[in-house]
Amino acid sequence: MVDADPTSGRAPGNERDDAETDSPPPLADLTDRPSPAPGPLTKPAPVVRPPRQRARWIVPVTVVLVLAAVAAGIIVWQAAQSGIA
Repeated sequence: MVDADPTSGRAPGNERDDAETDSPPPLADLTDRPSPAPGPLTKPAPVVRPPRQRARWIVPVTVVLVLAAVAAGIIVWQAAQSGIA
C-alpha cells in the first residue's frame, strides 16, 4: 500500500493533476492596509517636470528692434553730419 503524502492533504488513490483541478489562490485584499510611511533612509521620488520652453518670438523681435535702433542711429548721425538737424 502506498501512503499518502502528509503535506498534500489527499487520500491515497485520489491522485489528480494540480494544474487542471486546483484554482489559483485568492489574491490578498490590501485595501485596509495603511501605506508605509517613508523612513529616514528613503528619499522621495523625483518630480519629473517638462522642460521650460521660452517663447519663440523673443529672439526675432529682439533682432528687429536692434536693427531698427541701428538704422535710426545711422539716420540721425547722417542728418547731424549734413547739418539738417
